[in-house]
Amino acid sequence: MTCRHGTVTLAMAAAFASWGWIGSGSSALSANLPTVTIEARQELERRVDHFVTAEVFQAPGESIMRWNTPVCPSVVGLPRMFDDYIQGRILDVARAANAPAAGKHCRADLYVIATYDPKLFLQKLWAQVPHAHVSRNGLPGMERVLRSPRPVYVWFNSELHCRIDSMSGGKSADMSAVYFGGGGGAVDTTSPYFCGGGGSRLSYSSVNAIRSALVLVDMNRMTRVTTRELADYVAMVGLADLCLNAKAGTAPTILRLFEDPEQPPQGLSVWDQALLYSIYSTRQASVLQLSEIRAIVLARVEHQGSSGASTPPFPLWTAEIIPQRNTNIVGWYRAAAERGDAYAQFALGVIFANGQDVPRNYGTAAEWFRKAAEQGDGDAQFNLGILYADGGGVPRDYVKACKWWLVARADSGSSGEASALSLAKLRASASQMTAEDMARAHRQASEWLESHQQKLTIH
Repeated sequence: MTCRHGTVTLAMAAAFASWGWIGSGSSALSANLPTVTIEARQELERRVDHFVTAEVFQAPGESIMRWNTPVCPSVVGLPRMFDDYIQGRILDVARAANAPAAGKHCRADLYVIATYDPKLFLQKLWAQVPHAHVSRNGLPGMERVLRSPRPVYVWFNSELHCRIDSMSGGKSADMSAVYFGGGGGAVDTTSPYFCGGGGSRLSYSSVNAIRSALVLVDMNRMTRVTTRELADYVAMVGLADLCLNAKAGTAPTILRLFEDPEQPPQGLSVWDQALLYSIYSTRQASVLQLSEIRAIVLARVEHQGSSGASTPPFPLWTAEIIPQRNTNIVGWYRAAAERGDAYAQFALGVIFANGQDVPRNYGTAAEWFRKAAEQGDGDAQFNLGILYADGGGVPRDYVKACKWWLVARADSGSSGEASALSLAKLRASASQMTAEDMARAHRQASEWLESHQQKLTIH
């Protein structure tokens, strides 16, 4: 995809009055400083202008495309821990960018698929849904996709939102209609959703909105990429319609991830975050949106620093290279679990309980479930209760089993499934335990929850 824009250079509005240097005694030094500052800012403006112009896609006569409905990512193809992290990271980046982000229970519209056979996946996808995930230039040929220098491919489905000016108050309303670009077909101007009129020299009559997106990751080419790098890259390309083959100049950006494998960017840079924020914080219907984006990026980069990656807290295991298909996944999980990652500890418990690639060992499973349970993992708490009830790897103890089911039921960190299953187990156990034993289980659960600043509530 070729990206072309009209170039509008940022105007510099900075005027220096008298420049004083207390105690310097050097008029030459004080005279040179404003010049150096002006030249530095002009250079930053040029870098920002090139970065924005190169990366943001805008078709002639159309608005810049973005999400106007809540983003609900679904990530599949990697171990659950990786899928969950990437999904959560996309939502975190979306919220930070002021983009609409969905809650926990939502219908997926941003699909991230990691596969070792992208050709087979695309063949099946296009056979079942020939017109799914089209782009403005139509679906690229299979060979074009597979020969791309990037191992991550992105497609968007867009929809047209029409602006309709009210006769009273001048307010506007949005009409959503499916708009399929590409394929060389002309837009049907007789459609009831065609946006005729309503525009002006300063605004568009309609805006392009992302309806759904597909991000396909070729895992065969992910041999030197960390989980954090992939998560940030996917968030960047999934939240905005960018020119991924463009050259961003000297701007530090996650979009360079696959350009220099020796020195890849460590995550979203200040520039990346500023670009995403500006796309979602400017007037989409404005013809001047691209200029507004440049101004916001420049201001945020100046304020936060012009280089380097943003470094929010992130799990240590995300800095490790993504495990490949032939990787010893048990060893990989163990390394993360020993660093204290609760989900990795839970995953190891499941692996040893089921005997997946290792001899079945309920005792080892109980140890890992307990570590995760103590950190508030509801699934581990439920499974630990099962082991106590069955005497798997630990002495049979219905009191302790009910204690962990009560905790899983009440713990705010528990999943809905763990909570529901725990309640079912508690009800089934009520007829098999004495009132005294059940009271002991409640007391132990209350003590655990109190030490973790939570309360026991059973419905």
